[in-house]
Amino acid sequence: AAHRAARCALAIASELGDLEVEGDVRLSVKVGICAGEVAATHVGGLDGRWLFLLAGDAVGQLSEVEREMQSGLVVASPQAWSLLSSRFVGQALRRGHMRITTSQQDAELRPMEWVDLPAEQQDKVRAYIPPVSLARLDAGQADWLAELRRTTAVFVNVRGVANDTPDAIQLLHQVTVAAQRVFGRYDGWLKELTMDEKGTTLVGAFGVPPFSHEDDPGRAINAALEVQSEIRELGLRAGVGVATGPAFCGPFGNAKRRDFAILGQNMNLAARLMQAADDDGVLVDGDTHAGSADRQTLERQTFERLAAFVLKGLTTPIDVYRVRGTPAPDHPTRLVDRINEQAIASMTLDEVKDGNGALVVLEGEPGIGKSKLIGEWIRRARAEGVETITSAAAAIESGTPYHAWRSVFERIFRLDAVVDHASRRAVTLAALGSDKEILDLAPLLDPILSLDFPDNEVTGQLDAEVRADNTRDLLIRVLRDAAESGPHMIVLEDVHWLDSASWLLLLRARREIPGLLLVVTTRPIGDASDPLAALREDARTLRLQPLSRDDAIALTCERTGASRIADAVAAVVEDRAEGNPLFIEQLTYALRDGGRIVVENGLLRVTGTETLAGPMIPDTIQRVITTRLDQLPPAEALTLKVASVVGQKFALRTLADVYPLEIETPALVGHLETLTRLDLVAPTPLAPEPTWEFRHVITQEVAYNLMLSTQSRELHRALAEWYERTYAADLSPFHAFLAHHWRKAGNPARAVDHLELAGAQALRTFANEEAIGFLEDALKLAADERIAIDPARQGRWRLELGEAYVHMSRYREGRDHLEAGLRHLKRPAPGSNFQQAASLVGELLRQVAHRLGLRRGKRALDEQQRAVLIATFRAYERLAEASYYSRETLLPLYCVIRILNEAESSGIPAEIARGYAGTGALFGVVPLPRVAEWYLHRALERLKEVDDLTTHEIVNVVVGFYYIGAGMWEPAREQFRTVRGTARRMGDRRRLDDAVSNLMELEYLQGGFRGAAELADEVVASARSRNDHRFEAEGLAGKAYSAWQLGDSVEASGSLASLRKLLADEPDMIDELKIQAAGLQAFIQLGRGEGGQALAGAEEALRLTAGQRPTYFGTFLGYVGPAEALLGLWETGREPRDGRAQAAEALKRMEAFAKVFPVGRPRAALLRGRHQWLVGRKADAFRSWRAGLAKAKELSMSYEEGLAHYELARHLEPGDEARASHLDAAREIFGRLDVPRAMAAVAAVAAAVSGVPTP
Repeated sequence: AAHRAARCALAIASELGDLEVEGDVRLSVKVGICAGEVAATHVGGLDGRWLFLLAGDAVGQLSEVEREMQSGLVVASPQAWSLLSSRFVGQALRRGHMRITTSQQDAELRPMEWVDLPAEQQDKVRAYIPPVSLARLDAGQADWLAELRRTTAVFVNVRGVANDTPDAIQLLHQVTVAAQRVFGRYDGWLKELTMDEKGTTLVGAFGVPPFSHEDDPGRAINAALEVQSEIRELGLRAGVGVATGPAFCGPFGNAKRRDFAILGQNMNLAARLMQAADDDGVLVDGDTHAGSADRQTLERQTFERLAAFVLKGLTTPIDVYRVRGTPAPDHPTRLVDRINEQAIASMTLDEVKDGNGALVVLEGEPGIGKSKLIGEWIRRARAEGVETITSAAAAIESGTPYHAWRSVFERIFRLDAVVDHASRRAVTLAALGSDKEILDLAPLLDPILSLDFPDNEVTGQLDAEVRADNTRDLLIRVLRDAAESGPHMIVLEDVHWLDSASWLLLLRARREIPGLLLVVTTRPIGDASDPLAALREDARTLRLQPLSRDDAIALTCERTGASRIADAVAAVVEDRAEGNPLFIEQLTYALRDGGRIVVENGLLRVTGTETLAGPMIPDTIQRVITTRLDQLPPAEALTLKVASVVGQKFALRTLADVYPLEIETPALVGHLETLTRLDLVAPTPLAPEPTWEFRHVITQEVAYNLMLSTQSRELHRALAEWYERTYAADLSPFHAFLAHHWRKAGNPARAVDHLELAGAQALRTFANEEAIGFLEDALKLAADERIAIDPARQGRWRLELGEAYVHMSRYREGRDHLEAGLRHLKRPAPGSNFQQAASLVGELLRQVAHRLGLRRGKRALDEQQRAVLIATFRAYERLAEASYYSRETLLPLYCVIRILNEAESSGIPAEIARGYAGTGALFGVVPLPRVAEWYLHRALERLKEVDDLTTHEIVNVVVGFYYIGAGMWEPAREQFRTVRGTARRMGDRRRLDDAVSNLMELEYLQGGFRGAAELADEVVASARSRNDHRFEAEGLAGKAYSAWQLGDSVEASGSLASLRKLLADEPDMIDELKIQAAGLQAFIQLGRGEGGQALAGAEEALRLTAGQRPTYFGTFLGYVGPAEALLGLWETGREPRDGRAQAAEALKRMEAFAKVFPVGRPRAALLRGRHQWLVGRKADAFRSWRAGLAKAKELSMSYEEGLAHYELARHLEPGDEARASHLDAAREIFGRLDVPRAMAAVAAVAAAVSGVPTP
């Protein structure tokens, strides 16, 4: 047997020694031969599972032989040489060992024979076959055993038992049974028990099928501690090493003899940690520590971070933690300082568990420690049972709607590991429940969750704005349901890169889900552009400051495992890092990796004669990271650079596929493990596939900037092509991403293609800011790179830009783009006033021809022609809106009549109804009321043929708008109540606000101020939740006016101040709202006795209305306020030098308003009477007041009727009998309407008549 073993050893050394595996990689082997007594036995047997064990003197010789073994040599122990010396030639080594060189005699080769087991013995053999293999072998899948998996290895060195230990076999049997019991409890695999030169070793594993779980590192640590405890009960000791990482799991050997192996760096690392562990010590690597942060593990043990280890066989230091079974009282926190912030974290977690959420804003410069603090916060939350979901915004995705929320909703819907669309749809629908209204809206989740969910009958009717409102409503409902199921904390990092849709969702989540804890991190944001401004008062803002000198030194010690720090090192840390935690860490690691500092007896000091002074120490965080990256081996450096192109997070699969050199996955994993040990990257927990992420975005930026542009360009191209190939079925989530990478790849044409698609997608979800950004970027890139864009395509971009700008009420820019787009499509709008007038005449003649029946038959349109025509209609609609709110008359009238003419020629009922409505509304402004009402009646009739709900909303709004201005109250109420119902069914919150806002104005025009105040509150709340400043302003105006009339001057002044601030912050707000605000200021400040501010408001309103034709009945207050204020100042003798002329001009403007909008006529008559009285024309004044009274009765405007009675009563002579009747009438009307301020004014007049002072 010894001779055959030696012959085999020589053959192994000959064939495998210096074997070229691939490229320049060669295999080296060491071979040793031992001889002596051997006990072959089996141990364990728990649940029928046995381990084979060799023990005895021959095995014990291995430790001595191993010391003499060298690469390529065959070494025999003295005992073995005594059996071989007669037939082999050897060379003497130390302590009687011999190097065998040649054989003096050939031995007959006898290959191992095939063993054919009888059926009755197969079950016995199965007890020794690894359970990871049995199921697949039984299924005939022997060729599919090999896998690359993330595993956690446990190596246990059993101390106190050796070959010469009495009852060694019995002890080992007990150890094995105990270990099988513990590993079984945690659903792990006890792989083997060996006795060799390293001693007696148990090897276990987690993460190989079927022993695979999300929390394998935590299970492995708990199992290690319990095995150690069981061994201690047997009177033995054990040192344990645990390491986590990717490994090859599969068979090795040949068809006759094979075993199941786990081959990976973590196996070697666990063995090294086991050897480094002292008696009863458990050492784990950084990956195991990071992966064990589950609640049960944290409750059972704590970790002590040790100084970085350089272990045998490893060239770089690794992070090592000692596991303590119970919390150590002096356990150092991983988070240095931040005491106040940690206290707030604990407080918010206590509050959210009691059902009280919060918004916490963690603000600080890059590297200041936001992520570290968030990590600690998350750790505590999970330990306390608070469901925690994390996500982050990204600069490259700042234009992608809801990008930062995708991970949140993937987690809520449990889609983390679900890949195919059909399964994702099924899981999502199941989570949404059985409510049909909610299920009908499910396709709205498609852009967020990548469900490949086509529109249905409900969502297919939604325009962009309604789609956006319904999407937010649905997402809020999902978040609310999650929050109500138990305490939830959502963490959004880097919100300075959030897209507008994500901001709106964040604001609504805070306002509408009070039990949800929201924690966001951000770099400092200037006050002028702070999107969190609306929530700052309600938020807890934590601004992280640099660490103090003591804390900086403490952090340096903590990261190096030192207890003290030399003055020279402390000086560098203090001087260069300036209290920035990331800078401190990276500087420390750079000095450590470069061998310039060392820990000796707990002291962190300079190495040898090294000095740390001078320019060799980098002075910025970028430079210090560059220094560290320069020290990386070339392979790892390249991997980091490639990863920097992929993104802040990068999947192993993506990295491997775009890698510029041929590389095997295990080698790439090895690179990532090295980078992880160096704290440059980290595995991403709970990712659906192996994924890593940069520890800090600055590291990614530095790695990227180290590449030449030619290098990065090729990587960007490869990455873009990979995404287009991998996600060819649905690229919609990646258009912005692909535009970025194609631009960086030097292919601007492909970038333009994706910018165009990203813009259209953003517009479809009402992400108007993002749509503008993408489309303007496409236009600029095409121009800069001289890319030929055909006119139709460019026209489409311009129309989409115009639509986005009009949606945001930025009418000037919107109009420019709409006109340019129509020119590109060869459907231009007239430019100059003359052209507009001439074109309007032409369209009017066409309309007359239609009315007289002189038109030609309807045009037959194919689908493409119909689509182009409808796009043109929408462009002209928006152009009409933009020019209307720019207070023009000719162009909007031209637009709506052109739409009507084209619609009637095409025979599209919905477009005809819209055209009739728009034409009627604008004829009302001309004003030609009879013509207007004829068209509006036709619009309502044609609407009966239309199914499209959006068209119903638009027509009802336009008709109701005209009815209010004309004082047709009940028809107006009917229209807006209809809109309200339709909008609620569709989830169209903007049109719902539009309807409520119009009803609010209707109420206060009739004197229903309490009802108006309630509606104003509804508008303001809804508009704020949608971040719609226009309707918020309308609501604030109604709120201020109603509150003033109701006698609440504090509320009125506060709402007015909020309105003025909103308008100041939004320079693009329409003039109509500015006119309203100025008129309100004049009106309210006059009543408060603030003559100067009243005059300022009046003058501002006069400036805004100068040379302009009234176009909106809602500016009623903007025309009334200046006249009321200037006449009031005149009456009290406080008019300015030109006050009388200004009052006359204000009255003139009010009368111009009344000519267009009948609802202004009663007040215009009353104000005219006051002016006539002041200039001494008293008889004319009484005629005007009586005319105002009559007009108010005619229009059913009770409040105006009361004001007319009031004016007559206060100006009639004291003895006039009519005075009392007018006072009684005013008192009755104001009392019925419940208008305290007006009732007080009547009481004052009555007191003056009777001589009794008012209370």
